[in-house]
Amino acid sequence: MNIRELYPDVITENMEYEYKAMLNPENPIKWAKTIVGYANDHGGILFVGVSND
Repeated sequence: MNIRELYPDVITENMEYEYKAMLNPENPIKWAKTIVGYANDHGGILFVGVSND
């Protein structure tokens, strides 16, 4: 079961919202690219501590 099934009105991951369960300190390049991507585009919200489902 995923979050959409539980809460149909919840904001799910798309071009404006990104969920990261954790930011891996051993691989900062990966999550830094996500942050920079949002900063260089039209913006968005990055939720840390939340998984996709």
